[in-house]
Amino acid sequence: MSLDSDQKRAVEKLSRLRAGALFMKMGSGKTKVACDLIRRKLDCVDAVIWIAPASLAHSEKYIGEVKRWSRGFFKKISFFTIEGISMSDSKYMEMRKLAETRRNFCVVDESIFIKNIRALRTKRLVADYKLFDFRLILNGTPITKSLLDLYSQISFLSPNILKMTERQFADNFLVYFFDGADPFPWRRWSKPANVEALIEIIRPYIFNSSFDSKCGVRVVDKIFRLSADERRRYSRFKDAFLRGKLYVCFFTVAQKFQMAYTTTCAEKYRAAVKIVEEILAKGEKVVIFVKYVSEALLLRAAFGGLLYTGKCKDDLSRFEKDENVLICTYGVGSVGLNLQCANNLIYYSQTFDFKEKEQAKYRVYRELNTPVHKS
Repeated sequence: MSLDSDQKRAVEKLSRLRAGALFMKMGSGKTKVACDLIRRKLDCVDAVIWIAPASLAHSEKYIGEVKRWSRGFFKKISFFTIEGISMSDSKYMEMRKLAETRRNFCVVDESIFIKNIRALRTKRLVADYKLFDFRLILNGTPITKSLLDLYSQISFLSPNILKMTERQFADNFLVYFFDGADPFPWRRWSKPANVEALIEIIRPYIFNSSFDSKCGVRVVDKIFRLSADERRRYSRFKDAFLRGKLYVCFFTVAQKFQMAYTTTCAEKYRAAVKIVEEILAKGEKVVIFVKYVSEALLLRAAFGGLLYTGKCKDDLSRFEKDENVLICTYGVGSVGLNLQCANNLIYYSQTFDFKEKEQAKYRVYRELNTPVHKS
């Protein structure tokens, strides 16, 4: 399959560099572009080190996608997990030895996983950047919280691009927010005036594009309310949880309270069952994203289907063939999976993480897909 115009421009720009970033929206063919870039360097590359989150690196479907676009050099690819770089010294040393002894091309997929400069995985990869003759990072959502997310990703390409420490980066491109009570700043926000300055520094090394598809998307919002009895139980839960506490962590409270009301709303559950039954009656497939495992188990008990959660990962190839319902948790199912055989998507519970909802959407809404209906 030939490259589209964006993919051609990405290959043309990054093929001239030894290190670069593909910040292309999910579904726009980053894997295909990465393999084309590697193919252009085969004369000076003996090995390809492909690093990805464990949920992808252990997925037959993901490996199959890489294999599809790497015909002719797939046997040169060695897969490693981002988590394994920090959790397994033996795997890390295996990767390091390969990088030291072979002319190599290193790909880090979903590079947002190395955004924390204090994480061991990030420290190791950034410290070893010189061992990789060619470096490429892939991500559709390179920023999820602030510009600081970019610091370690760009540092892996080369510390010489930014030429500053993390603190210097923050002082240059972010401002401190004071809440008026604590003498120390607790959060940093981007300075709009300095975003352009940062872009100018990194522009030569990145290719950024949005996903322009002709797929029609119909979004249906559903609002549900707790019944009187459910509201009473929810109020009792809140009172019991807060009783005797002088100080509580906001995020702990938000998570506890959300779980209490979102997993007990019978009206929402009945509506979801009805929507799924209507989709199945039309002979279509549906992907349902949930925040809590208890919700996933409840929904599967209602209409069967496959589960894809942290501890339970059913065979996704069955979703393309004989199964019509796939129930995923955001943190696992929203990363890197290609679920374009479905054209219906349900957010059964909400997440406050923008990245997770965006990535979940593009698991279905991908290049060359049929129209999408999100419920």
